[in-house]
Parts: sequence; structure tokens; C-alpha cells
Amino acid sequence: MVEANNGAPVQPRRSLARQIINLRWVSPFAIFGLAALHQLVLHVLQPRFSTAYHPWLAILLYGFTGSVAVWYVLGWLAQSATRQEQIEAELRDAYQSLAETHRQLLAVHEMGREIASAEDMQRVLELAAQAPTHLAHATGAAVLTFDEEKDRLRLDIAWGLSEAHVRTLRERAEAGIPAERCRTCEPLKARVSSDCPLFEGMQELARAQGIQSLVCLPITRDQKREGIITAYFPSPDGPPEEQVRWLNIVATEIAAALDGLRLRERQMATLYAVENLTQGQQELTEVLHQVLEASLAGWGSSCGAILLYDEEGKAWYHWVQRGLGDDSKHPRFSLAIRLAEEASQRRKPFLIPDLTKYSILDASELDGLKSAAAAPLLIGEQRLGALVMASERANAFRPRYAPFLAAVAHQAALAVYNAQLHLQVQ
Repeated sequence: MVEANNGAPVQPRRSLARQIINLRWVSPFAIFGLAALHQLVLHVLQPRFSTAYHPWLAILLYGFTGSVAVWYVLGWLAQSATRQEQIEAELRDAYQSLAETHRQLLAVHEMGREIASAEDMQRVLELAAQAPTHLAHATGAAVLTFDEEKDRLRLDIAWGLSEAHVRTLRERAEAGIPAERCRTCEPLKARVSSDCPLFEGMQELARAQGIQSLVCLPITRDQKREGIITAYFPSPDGPPEEQVRWLNIVATEIAAALDGLRLRERQMATLYAVENLTQGQQELTEVLHQVLEASLAGWGSSCGAILLYDEEGKAWYHWVQRGLGDDSKHPRFSLAIRLAEEASQRRKPFLIPDLTKYSILDASELDGLKSAAAAPLLIGEQRLGALVMASERANAFRPRYAPFLAAVAHQAALAVYNAQLHLQVQ
């Protein structure tokens, strides 16, 4: 059973061949009945006319009944053929729609593959600007992000727009397009005649390029809008909703790629900063503070600690921390101790994307934290301590970053070991 466009169930129609085969079993009885009726009518009419008119009466009756039968059969065949052609046309349309959907899926998949393999942020932004023209036949597109310090939009890249349009849009962004309007916009679409700030003062330029509307695709991170991909269209109503859904999928991929590239840049900066600490002779506490701050910056986290381990006393004793409470009795600090002990026993880093699913922890220990990571600080077989980080964001720490965290922990261990040796020499 299939459904009509209005949602009502429709029984599938039998094929024309099947209807003719079924009719074949009925036709002998119908013909027999018509012949009997024909003879009955002749039997009734012939006595009323002279014998000279009997042949003409039979011809007239045969001609009438035969014409009616042929008319009915041909009409029925024409109706069945029309229904069959309609079904075939609907089937062709369905196949075409399916083929178009398949083409769109392939295009989205290819775009996603290119985004995932992009080596730098500039390439990701280029793909973000090109996506609406490739997937939804947009006239052009632009990527704008929010400048948090100045609370305004910043034009990062444009594609398919005229030089005059791009130049004017850049000038308006630099002059100050308030970010709050675009950050909280819900329709995320506008016509050229509307009061949209992205069209303000640019209506004539847009019309000259055949632009009648725009659709904004949000670039979000942790439910927070960080920017928009603005796609311009020649139709006042913009693209079909299905194409908007495809574009939103690509926008999600763009946001994930940008987030990953920013994280990688911060992590490389962290590794470089920690590596430089191994070449100095700073005081131990200062080294610990610098290692912790560099590590937290690398993952964009606000909570963490570096704890040192006393092999003789089998206890964690010296620590620097941020965001774990005012004293060692705070639930967050207790969590840090447990994670440090776990990393020390494993002798390798581990990252927990979702703390609520980690079996060794109680809900009371989380205190709003949703993800965490820990890595032991090792020099050969010697345990120096552990680096612990936590975040109030879920999935801030993912297992695939374990090798990088291991590299940071190794450099941090060297820096701590160097500072301890320097302290012993003093």
C-alpha cells in the first residue's frame, strides 16, 4: 500500500495485462448474455413488422448492440491505458527525484570529504563559500564570523560575488555590522527589500547581480553561533527547503573542521611552549604554572592541575591548579586526584569525552564537569606526577588526541625534571 500526497492510503492498481486476463474469464458469460438478450428483443419485435423488414431489423439491432459493446470496451481500455500511463509517469518522476537526491548525497559526501581533508583554515573557508553555489545553485556566498572583541561581523571570504559587492560588504563589515543581530536571527533568510543588515545599503548592487534573497547557514560550536555562511539566490523565496537541509549539513561539517583546525593550532602552540620550558632554568612552581596554563590553552579548557608524586610516601603532594576549588577537599580536586592516579597506573594518557559514563566516578564528584583528560609525567620508569585537565563542555577531550597529549606530557615531564634538578643543584 502507498500513500497519496494528502497522506490518505491508496490501493495499488492492477496492471492492464492483469485486468485483461481477468476480463477474459468474464467475457464468455457476457457475450452469452448479450446474445440471449439480442434474440429476445428480435423475438419481441419481429412479429410487429412484416417479413420484408426482418433482415434490416436484425442488422440494425446487431449494429447497435455491437457498437455499444465495442464503445464500452474501447472506453474501458482507454481508461486503463490512461491510468497505466499516469502510473508510469509518476514512477519516472519518482526515479528522477531519487536520482536527484542521490546526486545531492554524492555531492554532499564529496564536499564533506574535501572539508575533512583540508590542511588549513583558508581551504576550509574556501569550501564553505563554494558549497552553496555547488549544492544549491546559489549566485554567490560569503563566510562571516563574529569578532568578539569588537562585537561585529568580520568578512573572511566571498565566492561568486562581484568585486563591487565584496568591496562594499567588506567596508560595511569594517565600519561595524552589529554581530548580535546575526547571532540571534531566527528566520536566517531575507529578501533584498528587507531590513537585513547584510543588504542594507547594498540593494542596488545585489539586484544588479540578479540577487533577490539570501539564506544564512549558522556555524555553531557547543550550541553557540560563531559565524554564518551567507548564500545569495536569484529567487525571492530562496532555495527549496531540501537544499537548505543539505547546506546545513555541510555547515555542520565546516564548523567541525574549523574547530579541529583551531584546536590543532592551539595544541601545536602548547607543545612549542612546553618544549621551550625544558631549555630554561625556572623555579619549579613557575614551571608547573606555565606548563598548566599552556596545556589548558591548548585544549581551550578552564580547569586543570599538575600534581607531583612522592615515591617514598606514595602520595600526591605538590600541585598547581586552576578551576578546581579553593582547597583539596573540593569535589573537583578529588576528581583530579582520582584521574591522576588512574593515569599513573596506566602509564599512558587517557581522555574521557563524557564523564557521566566513566564507571570509577560518582555523580557527586563531577560538579558540572563533563569531560576530562589525564596523562602521567614519566622519565623512564620514574613517576614525577600527572597532568589533569577538565572541561564543562562535553567532548572537549577525545581519544584520538591521546598521542598529542602524550607528547605534551613528555615535554612537561622533561621541564619538571629539569626544574627539580636545578632546585637540587641550588
